[in-house]
Amino acid sequence: MRMSRSTLSLETPGDTRGTLESSAEGDVPRSGPLPVFRIPNTLLIKGTLKAEEDVIIEGRFDGEIDLPDHCLTILPDAEVHAKIFARDVTVHGALTGRVTATEIVDIRDTASVVGAVAAQRILLGENASVRARLVTRRHMDAAAHVARYRRERGLKAE
Repeated sequence: MRMSRSTLSLETPGDTRGTLESSAEGDVPRSGPLPVFRIPNTLLIKGTLKAEEDVIIEGRFDGEIDLPDHCLTILPDAEVHAKIFARDVTVHGALTGRVTATEIVDIRDTASVVGAVAAQRILLGENASVRARLVTRRHMDAAAHVARYRRERGLKAE
């Protein structure tokens, strides 16, 4: 059996940097489940989160999240204040900030979203609380292009 490992990079205010690692036993076939990194409800993380795997947040996060090829899930008790760039974002909890998803943002019934959301598709739960600017399809390509450009050059959002 081979151990599959992925690393999550964290950069916090004050230029303190660190990594968290997750691992899964066995070979992970391309068609099988991908590794997932979970931030438990006992943690408050401030800074920049970059990962090469799907991320689930149960706790609190404040900063930037960069998952260009992966999914972010914000669970019901989670509180996230962030600028997010991901392939897919599913929100069950509280999210404040700017979200750019290259495919879909799914805002579920228990979610509360404040800020701006840009995605090819946006799904809204019937009881979701949304006070956000929603941008779909027409302007999405430009928003994704700008987010990629800023990510590649290490620029901050306005």
